Amino acid sequence: MAELAALRRARLAAVTGTELVAWHEALARAVDRISRWRRLPDSEPVGLGEWVAWLRTTYRLADRLPERWPDDPAITAELAALHRAWQAATAASAPGADQLHWHDALARVLDRLQHWQEEARRQLL
Repeated sequence: MAELAALRRARLAAVTGTELVAWHEALARAVDRISRWRRLPDSEPVGLGEWVAWLRTTYRLADRLPERWPDDPAITAELAALHRAWQAATAASAPGADQLHWHDALARVLDRLQHWQEEARRQLL
């Protein structure tokens, strides 16, 4: 995700044609790397639980995504929506930019999850 943020900053800073060409080439390389996660090996169709386990491992989210996520209806709903978006973004017919948009959605979901977890902690006090 840091790579995508750097690409966004580089795009905003690019003014000349040469800089824009370099930015597009960097974007193409990033999309190629991202497309490697297009499918989970030998596991289609994948259920939500298996996909969340993959997500927690692949993106090192164990500290941000609680292991007991199924116990919280709001978190489960967010993850189910994110899973459907991932399926659409990784479909063979999906444009490469959909994968970038999915990463933006992931960042927004993680922000909301953090907020909800903080609220839940405050309510326990």
